[in-house]
Amino acid sequence: AISPEFEDIGIQNVDFFAPALVKALRGSQKKLGTELRSIWDTRDNFTFPTKGHTVDGSLEGSVIDVDIVRFTAGATKYYPIFDFPWWGKHVLSVKGSLGLVRSTTSEEVPIFERFFAGGSGSIRGFDFRGVSPIDPRTGQVVGGEAILLAGVEENFPIYKKFLRGVVFLDAGKVDEKDIKFDKMRAAVGAGFRVTLPLFGRMQIGVDFGIPVMK
Repeated sequence: AISPEFEDIGIQNVDFFAPALVKALRGSQKKLGTELRSIWDTRDNFTFPTKGHTVDGSLEGSVIDVDIVRFTAGATKYYPIFDFPWWGKHVLSVKGSLGLVRSTTSEEVPIFERFFAGGSGSIRGFDFRGVSPIDPRTGQVVGGEAILLAGVEENFPIYKKFLRGVVFLDAGKVDEKDIKFDKMRAAVGAGFRVTLPLFGRMQIGVDFGIPVMK
C-alpha cells in the first residue's frame, strides 16, 4: 500500500528549559511525504490467533521542512504449545521489530519524527515514551534515530473464550544513531484479555509490568 500525506506541524509555547532540539523547531513545519507499506498475514484468527505469523515493513520519505527517510520492519510468530480438553489452548507468541530514521539534509531529525519506547505495544512496565536517549543539559527524553524491540508472550484461558490471561517478557532500546546491544531495557509481567462478543468480539486488555533491566 502507498499512502501519501501532507501535514502542517505547529510547535508553540516552548518552555524556556526545553531541549535545544525542541526550541529549534518553533513555528510551523510542513511535511509532504509518502509511505510504502507491505504486510504478510497468515494468522488463523484476528482476535485470538493460535498459529501463523505477521510480517510487515515500511519505507517512508518526506520533503519540504521535514526531510527524512524512515525504515521499519517487524514480525510476530504464533505457536500453539498446549491444548488441554479441560482448560483450553495455550499460545506462545514471539515478536521483534526494528526501525531507523535519517535526515536527508545536514539538519537533525526533528524530535516528532524520532523513536521512543515504553508502554503498551512497546516495552510494558516502563513509562510511555520513557525509553529514550536523554538530553544532557535538561535531562529530558529527546528520542533516537534507531529502535529495537523484542518480546515473548504466553496467552492462556481463564474462563472459556471470554477471559484470558497473559504472561510476558518485553525488551528493547532506543539509540541515538545506530543499534547497540548494550544497556538493553527489559520487563516481565502479566495481564488479562476480556473479549466482548456483543461488540463484534472487541477485546480489552490490561497489563502489569515490572522492569528487571532499567
